Amino acid sequence: MKKIITFLFLFIGVVSYSQINDLASLSSGEFFGFSSVFDKKENLNGYIALYSKGKVDEKTIKLEYVYLDKNLNKVSNKEFQTQSSVSDYYISMDFTGNIQLTPQLDYEQMSIFSYGKIVMPDNLLINLKDNTVTKRTTVCYENKSFIECPDAKSFKELRQEYKKERKENGMIYESSVTSMVDGTFLVYEYNLEKLKVKNNAFIKFDKDKKEVWRYEYNKDLEKKQFQYINVLHFDQKFIYFIEFSEFKKENTAKIIKIDLTTGERIIDYPISDYSNSVLKTLYNLVSGYVAVDNKKEFDDNLVFVGSLGGNNADTTGYFRMIIDNITNKVSFDKMFFEDAKKYVDIDKYGTVERGYTLKIRDLYFMKNGSVGLLFEKFKIGVNFFTNSQVVKTTDLVYFNTDSSFKLNTVKVLSKEKSKNIISDYLFSQSINEDNDVAFFYRDYLDDSDGKKNWSLYINSIKNGEFNQEQIPISSKQNTILPYVAKEGYILLREFNKKDKYNGIRLERLNY
Repeated sequence: MKKIITFLFLFIGVVSYSQINDLASLSSGEFFGFSSVFDKKENLNGYIALYSKGKVDEKTIKLEYVYLDKNLNKVSNKEFQTQSSVSDYYISMDFTGNIQLTPQLDYEQMSIFSYGKIVMPDNLLINLKDNTVTKRTTVCYENKSFIECPDAKSFKELRQEYKKERKENGMIYESSVTSMVDGTFLVYEYNLEKLKVKNNAFIKFDKDKKEVWRYEYNKDLEKKQFQYINVLHFDQKFIYFIEFSEFKKENTAKIIKIDLTTGERIIDYPISDYSNSVLKTLYNLVSGYVAVDNKKEFDDNLVFVGSLGGNNADTTGYFRMIIDNITNKVSFDKMFFEDAKKYVDIDKYGTVERGYTLKIRDLYFMKNGSVGLLFEKFKIGVNFFTNSQVVKTTDLVYFNTDSSFKLNTVKVLSKEKSKNIISDYLFSQSINEDNDVAFFYRDYLDDSDGKKNWSLYINSIKNGEFNQEQIPISSKQNTILPYVAKEGYILLREFNKKDKYNGIRLERLNY
């Protein structure tokens, strides 16, 4: 649910600042990137700023990371080298507290003539305890044995290897290795024969790299039979997934939970009331071009929300799946758009006035079992002059359900119409130990002088009570990007390339 949509605006005022830090003063290098860092349970851990220190040679650049805690205090920094083809990094945190840097290619350096020469940059790992930066993947599994991962190869070299392997063996073997915190390994492998994947398996190895157990599927099937899985949740104790089986005209699915230590199948729950296309939204929920974080991990259970229409069709509502980690019971509940008819004018497919349809933007899972669903009114029109599509969005609509996933409140948050902007929604944060929520969106409004300016809306739901604060903003001089901050704050990064200013600050909120 930590959703971030960047936009331009000039900050006018909030209550008070907590701390300010000038990103330009943290390093002598040129600013390269900035990102929030969340742990595996979606708790904010801190922030990473990256800086370029220039070229080492034609293929290598030097970067520096600076790690800031939640209060913007500098904790550590380190220079490291990486490939010059890196444009940015996707930043995340693993189970041990190390920070993972997953590279994104700089396609502006590429051309159709050089594409085959591209080598994927290294995945890196920042160890905050000893302040080192190393390659993230060091162990691979090939030919039924563990090896040190070879250096990355170009796309052309990989294509040649795949072609040779397919010619010799009739297939391509693929595998990935997850190194566990306790020193053991989980391997995922499969064979690719033309366009068909088969012989999939999870294999667990102990610290000495001896096989402990394996879970196999999609094996020895007939021509029109196929099995595949979507991993729903993975931690250091268990793996949860949906296993789909498509046998000619019979499609089935079941929820599986496996003990990673013993390989015991703790849950093997067949699902009969939902189609496979609907169940896939538990793994990947997309609505109006926006991917929605639809899972929450509590101490006693895992909660998911999916779409009753799948991702590629009109939906009549949403469903909730709960996996109880104490009893290992799997339960489902449904909520339909028609349930909201007593609150708003809506049809069974979530269509409201003037042809707008409700598209989900975020989900708020509360500790008491209730779920909040935030929608945005969305439609696709046509520009008759250019014969092109035009995306239009307007009001946000908040649905609140009780612990049984029954709708009990609908609130419309009025917002001006936006064109060719997929969403004006920003992000949310859980507050008061998952009992309440705060969420943020923007709107483009006329100010007192009759000029258009952006406003930031800070919304909170505490003890069932809704509160809202509006802050005027504009976009003429500086650029400000909002980020999730520690509870009770929002982080604003303000920069002006012309003046070479790049600052971040924590602003205390009034909710």
